[in-house]
Amino acid sequence: MKPKIKIGILGQEGGLGVTHLAVALANYTAKQLKAKTALIEVEKRNALASLAKGETEAEFYHDRVVYFPSVLAKELGFVYSMDFEYLILDLGRDSQWAREELMRCDGRLIVGSLCPWRKAEYYEYMKRLQEYAGKPDMYTFLALFEDKIEIKKCRRTNKAQVQSIPFIADPFHAKGKEAEFLHSLI
Repeated sequence: MKPKIKIGILGQEGGLGVTHLAVALANYTAKQLKAKTALIEVEKRNALASLAKGETEAEFYHDRVVYFPSVLAKELGFVYSMDFEYLILDLGRDSQWAREELMRCDGRLIVGSLCPWRKAEYYEYMKRLQEYAGKPDMYTFLALFEDKIEIKKCRRTNKAQVQSIPFIADPFHAKGKEAEFLHSLI
């Protein structure tokens, strides 16, 4: 059996595209890497349930990915014990519990915004998380659609790994630069 890789995705706040990115990454690992992949929506609002197409099970299959919508924290061990090569965790918005679960992941992705009216808040958040982890390189910080100059400035200022999330129109079928970006996250 291949080693299990857990990748957690956490948003600084709601509405930043964590679920969209999680779906894209899960579909990339399942289709492009041909890996057995599960997407786990942890303690959330059941956003993934709309993909179930009437299925009422706690898990369902859609386009080569096994989806686990709204999994409670106490149920994670059961899902972790299953035979998957990639476990993609949609941790939703920031909380103490979500940060603790993120620390148990192999890949730790943080989504935020560097738009002018949110940049200072995201910088402060990066600093707090790096202090929480004890190491600045524990996370990959992601910013929505930022230009290269802003990303370089953010890297320098925060001494952190920072990448810009490209626009991924169809999270079920990423191609070209979108696929290259997703590959860089694993």
